[in-house]
Amino acid sequence: MKKMRTRFIIYPKFQYSIIFANIAALLLCMAFIFFKIDATFSLMKEMANSANISPQHNFFTLLGLQQSVIFEKILMISSLYLIISTVAIILLSHKMAGPIVRLKSYLKELEETKTYTKLSFRKGDYFIDVCDQVNATLTTIMEKK
Repeated sequence: MKKMRTRFIIYPKFQYSIIFANIAALLLCMAFIFFKIDATFSLMKEMANSANISPQHNFFTLLGLQQSVIFEKILMISSLYLIISTVAIILLSHKMAGPIVRLKSYLKELEETKTYTKLSFRKGDYFIDVCDQVNATLTTIMEKK
């Protein structure tokens, strides 16, 4: 039976930096969107005022309602995006960080034991070519000894 991964944050500095960069980019985009929407609604209110529409007119109530609904929907969609993208980043960064963590432990073990064993990464990990290159290099070195 295949062992299920239980720890997905294996290189916190790397993985958290990607997550925080994603959050920062989303917040920056959201701030810009909210600013532009607010400016647009303010312009519509100014236009209504210059057209001598009474501030008690239902038009202003409708504008306020539309603005709050738009903000609410954007906030909901952005929150959903944040959850989905964070999960995706954790899963993808795990496939990137895993080989680096494995390579570090492999090199430490090689240094301590002076015994060459073939390096392997998990199925589905990135940087398989690095694994192949390390094995080819170490095989060449061992053959020359």
